[in-house]
Amino acid sequence: MEEDFTLPRNVAIGSTINTNVRYTILAPIDMKKIEITETRMLFNERDGAITLAERKVLRTQGTYSSTFQFRMPEMISKGDAIIVTIISNDIQTKTVTTHIKIV
Repeated sequence: MEEDFTLPRNVAIGSTINTNVRYTILAPIDMKKIEITETRMLFNERDGAITLAERKVLRTQGTYSSTFQFRMPEMISKGDAIIVTIISNDIQTKTVTTHIKIV
């Protein structure tokens, strides 16, 4: 993954968060389409991991931007948390983490 951002970094329960990652797919010339799984999760010590979204997309070789917007769950504990973004296919998995504060 080349770049990621999450806004805002201090998040109130029930408010909206925007996440974005940019990644590049390199593949042999004979592979026309590659199935990619994009997964977003929220993790904190008290509540563990919560899957926010998972989507499967078909991509060709190139650079892509994946954007996801979600509302901070009402039942989440306040404090430090991590947004985990996972981009994977059958061959490899890349993960990026972003620290946020739930206020």
